[in-house]
Amino acid sequence: MLVPFLGVSAPAQATLVPPPMQSLRAALHKMVVRFPASTAVEVMDLGTGYHIGYNAGAVMPAASTIKVPVMVEVFRDAFNSIIA
Repeated sequence: MLVPFLGVSAPAQATLVPPPMQSLRAALHKMVVRFPASTAVEVMDLGTGYHIGYNAGAVMPAASTIKVPVMVEVFRDAFNSIIA
């Protein structure tokens, strides 16, 4: 049985969680409780510093090493599209 913990953290000066983050938290909860395996997700809004997560502090082994070259290519494509 999975017991989800979805928390929202924010900078000390902010008191209201933006509605998009509230919606994302609800959608994330619905998604991860269906997974049959251990799951950890964290999403952070770089503009506000708000972040939401599910088992965000859990230590998870890497599923594969293919992620590194795939992300290198993603970043290369993104960079090339910016300078093109």
